[in-house]
Amino acid sequence: MRGLLHDAMAMTGALFSLLIAATTFTLVLRLLGTDRLVNNLVGGIPGGDIPAVALVLGVIGLCAFVLDAFEIIFVVVADRHPTRC
Repeated sequence: MRGLLHDAMAMTGALFSLLIAATTFTLVLRLLGTDRLVNNLVGGIPGGDIPAVALVLGVIGLCAFVLDAFEIIFVVVADRHPTRC
């Protein structure tokens, strides 16, 4: 039971750290004015709303594909080389 509790606390801590890092990253980018930059870039896409939405969804899909590939690699490597504290 002690090992299970240790693993659960380690996983919870890692996920909470990711949440804090993502929130901090978002706030820093917002302070730098990136939200206005993206708004101007998306607003400047020619052709109206449909092509703009299609392009944004395509970029998000491509990013998700790449990030998912890295996540799968990370899970496979972590599963093959477990470390215990």
